[in-house]
Amino acid sequence: MNRLQGLGATLLIFIGGCSGGEDTNVQAPPKQDQLFQVQADALEKAKGVEQMLQDAADKQRLMIEEQTKTH
Repeated sequence: MNRLQGLGATLLIFIGGCSGGEDTNVQAPPKQDQLFQVQADALEKAKGVEQMLQDAADKQRLMIEEQTKTH
């Protein structure tokens, strides 16, 4: 009988250990959402840099046009 109790206790430990994996699957989508948010933030930052470069190029073009008109 002692052997059966040990086997039963071992089975309960294994079953209890396996049931913890279900919570891990529930937590996976927020990590994926965070990844997409990081990518979206990087894209927005890149758009801001692009706009800043475009503004600088426009300003430089206007300065060149003004200098060529006066000479």
